Amino acid sequence: MTDADAVASFLFRSPEAVCLECLAWRTGLPLERVEAVLGPLHRHLRVTMKEGNCTRCLRDRDVLAVAW
Repeated sequence: MTDADAVASFLFRSPEAVCLECLAWRTGLPLERVEAVLGPLHRHLRVTMKEGNCTRCLRDRDVLAVAW
């Protein structure tokens, strides 16, 4: 499974928005690799980043989600 596959798979399975740090932790990837695949994912998926509350760590910060 590629890094992009791991990130996309988690975002599709998670109905709630998560922050970058929690996304990295949940996928087991370093934060830098998660950030690197977000650009290419934006071309194929409707990944949104907005200010909000991370459902994993409960901190207010920018969070990611797949828009349906």
